[in-house]
Amino acid sequence: MGCGCGSTARSSRPPSARSTSCRASYGCFRRRPPTCLRTACGCVLTRRLPRRSKGLTSRAPRKSVLLIVSGPSGAGKDTLIEKLRELEPDMAYGVSVTTRTRRDYEVDGVHYRFTTRDAFQLMATGGEFVETREYAGNFYGTPRRLVDEALAQGRDLILKPEVNGARAIKSLYSEAVLVFLMAPSSRELLRRLEERHADTPGDIDRRLSIAREEEEALSQFDYRIVNDALPAALQDLRAILAAERLRVSRLPAARDAGAAARVQQ
Repeated sequence: MGCGCGSTARSSRPPSARSTSCRASYGCFRRRPPTCLRTACGCVLTRRLPRRSKGLTSRAPRKSVLLIVSGPSGAGKDTLIEKLRELEPDMAYGVSVTTRTRRDYEVDGVHYRFTTRDAFQLMATGGEFVETREYAGNFYGTPRRLVDEALAQGRDLILKPEVNGARAIKSLYSEAVLVFLMAPSSRELLRRLEERHADTPGDIDRRLSIAREEEEALSQFDYRIVNDALPAALQDLRAILAAERLRVSRLPAARDAGAAARVQQ
């Protein structure tokens, strides 16, 4: 077929040379690889390949991951979260408020915000907490403001409430991801509680009893990590975070489509 160039000459090059000779002889490659077609007159026509659709392959903004790490006292939550924050510096961390006594290794505003019972009650009455709970004779609360601000900014957020607090947060934020962290055995949990020298024997017995009750709530969590070795536990937690970031339901297009479908029903 003709190409409109007016030439009647035919190419003497064999058909097998088309794919390798196009660029060198005819200069038909421009910005993107085209498909080449040799006409009867010997000219080469080119057609550019269609542009790749951005769609879901683009790095569009996604909904934040609200990661909840909970479990018995002595399971290693503080250490694990600290290591994760070193690897995820852009991830927000929600510091809980508590009325319990600060331990020697703890820093106010880093591990917890320590306050008095009276101040805690004023905050609770003022609606400043997402949830509050009593654990081992002390009060704990998750500040509402830090959760809402992080989610509004599109930042991933990690919280460390007690088990009952984790379930309460899940009831308010349905997309929260609950991770249950536990020691490999009751004996190991006892050893950890004794080695930190922060509790009396009576307190330790009470914490072990609470731990047994908390493990009964395991089925209400999304993931379980057995903290036998810190590097392995950290790897598991990072794998969970990576998987949750890739959920299709967190993409704006998927959420908009789901909302439209609900409206039509």
